[in-house]
Amino acid sequence: MRHTFLMNYVWSDAFRHLTSWGPNALIKGWTLSGTIIAHTGMPFSPFSSTYTGGLQNDNYGSPSNTAYIFPQIVGPTGFTCGSSAAQVGNPCLSSANFADPTTNFAATRRNQFYGPNYFNTDFSVEKSFGVPKWEGAQFSLGARFFNLFNHPNFYFPIMNVDNSSNFGSIQKAASSPTSIYGSGLITDTSQRIIQLQAKFSF
Repeated sequence: MRHTFLMNYVWSDAFRHLTSWGPNALIKGWTLSGTIIAHTGMPFSPFSSTYTGGLQNDNYGSPSNTAYIFPQIVGPTGFTCGSSAAQVGNPCLSSANFADPTTNFAATRRNQFYGPNYFNTDFSVEKSFGVPKWEGAQFSLGARFFNLFNHPNFYFPIMNVDNSSNFGSIQKAASSPTSIYGSGLITDTSQRIIQLQAKFSF
């Protein structure tokens, strides 16, 4: 990953810091927090499933340790797949720029191409209330917004050169690493998710 930016922030008692006016019950106890994540595209490698499969049949590589055969470049290099919705279904790589990998194994190096850039921001707002006659106890209500702006982020394009109909096209969105469902799960977490919360601390 060439460039990455990550910021976490918490602003406690936010509105009381802005003004000394107003009743504490209304102004005091607000907490704003969130994250901002931005990075350039992750690298990936186009490969040929036909020739890779042939080598695996000869015990070169295995399903758990795949030995990919990279195709020979015969066209422009330096592709970076875009990050706009217009890229979905529109190839950012063309099979015409690649040829039979058996003619020159060294024509394409590993991780020569880069996928879409990524941007995501989460936001949380919370209001706490003191519990009468219970020192240190608080009850709070709030909401958390994952992918606050519902910004689309996209996954790698199809990397298999032998998949001529879909090669180079982006087929799905990238999931958020910060959602309530966790990272790397089957659940689609690419869209905005809103979570309401109530909390009691003592």
